[in-house]
Amino acid sequence: MTSPKSTEQEIPDDLREALEATPDAYAAFLVMPPSHRREYLSFIDEAKSTTTRARRILRAMEMMSQWKAERVGERKQSRKVTSRDKPGLKGAVDTARRKSGKRG
Repeated sequence: MTSPKSTEQEIPDDLREALEATPDAYAAFLVMPPSHRREYLSFIDEAKSTTTRARRILRAMEMMSQWKAERVGERKQSRKVTSRDKPGLKGAVDTARRKSGKRG
């Protein structure tokens, strides 16, 4: 019987060190779909020289940090502010509705 194949690839030491030094990139890497993680690992592993590998790791850190910033920005923009977010908001909304004659 063969052992089950892991869907997660091993993170190389140099990439792990770069991820740990870049918290935004590390957070993005952890929440990315496995297919995205595999793409980054392939991009880095395919480098033939150590210089190219180091350059690709730096580029990956930038791209992952950007990805996280965009995802957080999307989440904040798409999320509707509710009265639970700001306790005083419900009273202000109710007062504005009463003044305008609208019902909610």
